[in-house]
Amino acid sequence: MAGRFQVAEYPMYFTSFVNTKDIMWLIFFDVKVRDLDFTPLRKCREIEFFDKESAQNLHLLPSVPPFLDIFDQNRHH
Repeated sequence: MAGRFQVAEYPMYFTSFVNTKDIMWLIFFDVKVRDLDFTPLRKCREIEFFDKESAQNLHLLPSVPPFLDIFDQNRHH
């Protein structure tokens, strides 16, 4: 890996949702990181990692459930 992370050449997923004003398109890329040694931005209050089943039981932003519906762990290494 040349840098701290490597982004896939093509997106893995596309999804969208409608908020009060617009349709928002979300494009997800597969990213490989060398390590998790990083400093989040100050506005970041918390970071957690979840599997798909655990995430479905959380209070989520409207954009996340459509992504969980199409997420397939088998597509990732």
